[in-house]
Amino acid sequence: MYAHLTGTVAALDEATGACVLDVNGIGFEVMVARTTLARLAEGQRVTLCIVECSGGLYGGGGPVLYGFLSRQEKEIFLAFKENLSNVGPKKALEYLDKVSANIGDFWGAVASRNLKALMSLFGFRSASAEKILASLGSLKSLPAAPPVSAERLASVGAAEDLVSALVSLGYSEQRARVVAEQVMRERGGDAPPDAGEMPVLLKKAVQLMAASER
Repeated sequence: MYAHLTGTVAALDEATGACVLDVNGIGFEVMVARTTLARLAEGQRVTLCIVECSGGLYGGGGPVLYGFLSRQEKEIFLAFKENLSNVGPKKALEYLDKVSANIGDFWGAVASRNLKALMSLFGFRSASAEKILASLGSLKSLPAAPPVSAERLASVGAAEDLVSALVSLGYSEQRARVVAEQVMRERGGDAPPDAGEMPVLLKKAVQLMAASER
């Protein structure tokens, strides 16, 4: 088994989520999360923490390598894969994509068994969020993390309101979510906007939507 691989990124495949890592002239195909793929570039020297999994029936039965830029990401991937029922490596990578931007908030939501936080902050559906709490919430070795604050949840709720407003104006939910998150990120802080600020944020979101369609 491989613990880690250090080499040069030889190729990236956005369609499959694969990274080919050249290690002393040998190319290793490593599957990575979308967020990891976005942080890599061809020619980049990088070390990936590795998890080796069976390819199963649809993978030809051979081993498949999964790579992570940090040990923390690797541990979360393993927590999903090994503790959630009916979650294989591919689904575990999808879950990792959802939480990688703020791992501290994720563990805080799990430790405090905050279903709303998992759904609002990370976009998990109700059934998936309940499965995560049921499986990971009982782990004895949960990383130390503060509970998600009410202000943080309220701020996320404002982002969801922006998404709903943009969708009602005819924009796609997927694009609306990206723009709403950008608006809230540029606004900064966890304090929720007041009623007078929401129209300003919506106007900015609509302007960004229009600019992206030019």
